[in-house]
Amino acid sequence: PPPPPVSLQDPKQIGQLAQKFNSFAQDGNWAEAQLLLSTYAQQKLTEESTTLQASLLGVQQNDKVALASTVPTNNDNEAADRVRQDCLFRMQNAKGEIKDLIVPLAIVMEGTPPNARLAINSWKEEAAKPSASPTATLAVDPAVRK
Repeated sequence: PPPPPVSLQDPKQIGQLAQKFNSFAQDGNWAEAQLLLSTYAQQKLTEESTTLQASLLGVQQNDKVALASTVPTNNDNEAADRVRQDCLFRMQNAKGEIKDLIVPLAIVMEGTPPNARLAINSWKEEAAKPSASPTATLAVDPAVRK
């Protein structure tokens, strides 16, 4: 039978993309990992004159990705046009020290069926949108934030 249509609502397809990305990252195969990015994400790397590895790992870009795996992700607040998949990157530096890094992948559908594909559109927390009133955040009772 033909493969199922590309869908952001299919957890299996989301998981497969994230696992493929993680596998490339763990193997240090950043060129292949970059092929899984959306056109927008690739353009952003070009505009920022940076590599996927540097953008994704930041100050730990020279450390080894000892392990990369998906972790349970809460998608309750996501927009319909993207799905978040959190990934755990266990980093090991030259001294053998281990540090865990959680990377939130934003996965989008690029193109239109039947030529659509799932792609990674970003890998950083989206900045919170400013509220209409700059004083609105000050009015929140601190007890409510717990």
